[in-house]
Amino acid sequence: MKAQFIIPFVDAAIVVGEQIAGVKSIRGTLSILDELVTSEPINYVFSISGDLEGIALFAFSKDCAMKFASKVVAKKLVVFDRTVSEAIVSVAQQISSSFVSSLASQGHTIELAESALVRGMYLPVPTLGARVLEVPLEFRGVGMIKVIVSVRKRDVSLAA
Repeated sequence: MKAQFIIPFVDAAIVVGEQIAGVKSIRGTLSILDELVTSEPINYVFSISGDLEGIALFAFSKDCAMKFASKVVAKKLVVFDRTVSEAIVSVAQQISSSFVSSLASQGHTIELAESALVRGMYLPVPTLGARVLEVPLEFRGVGMIKVIVSVRKRDVSLAA
């Protein structure tokens, strides 16, 4: 996977995350993972199709998810319930919308297909054999979002 494909995902997460958290983010080191396995208990996973195909995931610790959700609804939330789930989905959809626009401005045709809020660690996510890149983003006082992307250019010779 080319770095140019992960940059719009990370940039979108930075912009949206900073707007919601109200603090600047600190970008961690890019890592190449052998496989995509959830590493945090709260994960928003979605598939990407179009001239790029693959999987992207935003991973949150429970504490980070609670703090982001509290910021979204403008009140302190203390129980992980439907309100928190809906707020995290809203954050992830804002990020997704932003990076789809960014990739479209580069001439890519992108569609977001299936998506889900997945709770659980160590759950394998299939990647179609594409490399997996991870960039952690730290939002001081709120927590870390891991942006994990496994995207490749679609091989039209394999299309039916």
